[in-house]
Amino acid sequence: MIQTPKAVLPDDHRERKRLTMTDSLPCVEERYEYRSIRIERAAWRKVAGAVHGECAESVESAGGSVFGLWRGEIGFHNDEGILLTAWPAHTEPDHATTDGIPSVIDSSVERLVATVRPTTPEPPVDDGLYAIRWFHTTEQHWHEFVELSSAAWPDFEGAFPGTRIVGLWRSLDAPPPEVRVLLITRYPTLAVWERSRPYEAERVPGVDEARRRFMRRAELTERTIVRIAKLLGPR
Repeated sequence: MIQTPKAVLPDDHRERKRLTMTDSLPCVEERYEYRSIRIERAAWRKVAGAVHGECAESVESAGGSVFGLWRGEIGFHNDEGILLTAWPAHTEPDHATTDGIPSVIDSSVERLVATVRPTTPEPPVDDGLYAIRWFHTTEQHWHEFVELSSAAWPDFEGAFPGTRIVGLWRSLDAPPPEVRVLLITRYPTLAVWERSRPYEAERVPGVDEARRRFMRRAELTERTIVRIAKLLGPR
């Protein structure tokens, strides 16, 4: 059963003004639907087949695309996961296209807008583990939060081969002045994720400045939570 978002979408003029990045950062603005799902016991293969089959066709016919399906690994129950779909800029996700997926017994949705990544709705395909992290910050700190993230990523990805920032999205359903942000990062292994933590004592060449930026970002964050998930592809 869908829990429809309570927030009222602002008009396009106000929304563009609120979400536009600074001059040094691109403004992407594709819309996404983040759907938290709970499935029947041991039904992940069936769910994946439906998502990448009939569900994907339904989403595409409505103008969107399936961006990714993740099965929860750490921090989730074993029957929980995430379905992310991408939609054109300034359009509303068609929730009906991802409702009623076989073996999904409960779900809730949150509307998102892309920021500096992803720049296109090209879906991730790499195996490995994906960190699904939510941040809570405020409107006052939003632009600095994004700039710190974007500036840190190149060195961070270079220092930890196989690590890739998939995207940073802002929720359209967070009540002002709260800003709720989703970050998805791909890591080749859990060991790499642990080694990459900014508070780790180990000196990793080329990552000092990125860690400084992440520590500053932490100062702007009111609370955060991270969970680990596995990407489920078409097969």
